[in-house]
Amino acid sequence: MFNGASNIPNETLSVLRWVIPDIKKADYKNLTFNEIIMIQNFGLDYHLSDEQLSAIADRVRKDFASKEPEDYTVYDLKALRNILCGFNASEIQKIHPSAYKEASYEIGQLKCKPDVMKAFASLAVHYKAFGPAENWTDSTIRKIGEVTKYLPKNITQSYL
Repeated sequence: MFNGASNIPNETLSVLRWVIPDIKKADYKNLTFNEIIMIQNFGLDYHLSDEQLSAIADRVRKDFASKEPEDYTVYDLKALRNILCGFNASEIQKIHPSAYKEASYEIGQLKCKPDVMKAFASLAVHYKAFGPAENWTDSTIRKIGEVTKYLPKNITQSYL
């Protein structure tokens, strides 16, 4: 019908979400990720492979308003969601801790590679995110979700 992934209009991809998991890694280079609606749709959990997520992350790096991870807002992070799993740990560590804090519930639902989750954990303990761990509450632990598993043991012992 469209003769290849690169010919599928963004509007169609945003409606036909069931197509997304079947797009091959090589075809992502032919898509454009410069619209937030496109990023939002691909940021949902489609159980994509690490290779697919990395390919999408590559396109986002090239297309997304010339933004670097340190420029991502809470809205960007919430749209990116699972695409963040395709970034490397050093990129994740560049995210502003206050933006992470505001998007921590959504990020806490992710199941990324351990190095990426550890990078999110380092953001969680930053003083501009949740502040000193000794001041955390049970609701803080619930908010950061899966990231809790990657916090240093001395922090989690009193909560788990």
